[in-house]
Amino acid sequence: MKHTSYVVFGMLAIIMIGIPGCDWLKISDAASSEKPLTRILDLNTAELFHDAHIRGATHVEFDDIDEISKQWNKKSPLILYCSDYGCRTSHIAAKKLTALGFEDVMVYPGGIHEWYTLSKEDKGTYPIEGDAQLPFLEKNVEKVKLKEEDGKVLSAQEVAHRLQEIYT
Repeated sequence: MKHTSYVVFGMLAIIMIGIPGCDWLKISDAASSEKPLTRILDLNTAELFHDAHIRGATHVEFDDIDEISKQWNKKSPLILYCSDYGCRTSHIAAKKLTALGFEDVMVYPGGIHEWYTLSKEDKGTYPIEGDAQLPFLEKNVEKVKLKEEDGKVLSAQEVAHRLQEIYT
């Protein structure tokens, strides 16, 4: 009985000490107040996200943005994208996040389609995560002329540069 008490006490001590110590596994906005964490948000369907997404992107359902973003630093740069130039979800979400007080919200209008196309030529600069097997990725998609109200937009090259900053 005495040994059982020691084992239980030891396990409780490990749990109490170990769980808070796992916070290092999480990327925290508080890690650097000088340079907040850049978040890359994929607003595609879960199916498309799991098939192909920009390395390091987080899948976010449009309807969940209000709730999820409550945990984020409003000074953190946010890069949003969806499927391609014809998709407006990332632009609408950018307006929503700006209205919620986020200071640096950008849209990559080329989306996963353009990124995938570029990755076929240069995987190092345009890294893809996922098997990239959906037929959508191979379709011919034309660029759409952006409007002034589309807000701050980034080219694929600018997103790639931001990725290099994050991972180096």
